Amino acid sequence: MLRADSVMRGQPLRNAIAASPTSTSHTITFDVGENVGRGYRRIGPAKPNNVVRNGPPERVDSLTHAQARVELNQATGEWETITMFPALP
Repeated sequence: MLRADSVMRGQPLRNAIAASPTSTSHTITFDVGENVGRGYRRIGPAKPNNVVRNGPPERVDSLTHAQARVELNQATGEWETITMFPALP
């Protein structure tokens, strides 16, 4: 994830800032270009209405995307990473 943080601070962060220049926090999903971990697909909606969910979640290996939440530190002017994890493209 250290590599993912380095990639995120390049073009993905610049694009997010350009899209919403007055915002002090951004959630960014981006391609790292290399394996950053594994994850699981959802087996149903987040808020089901009487939906039955059966079976184990589907495991997804070799994820190459990450999602990060960053916030601007007003005192230093630096963008600080709050959370970062492997994500589905």
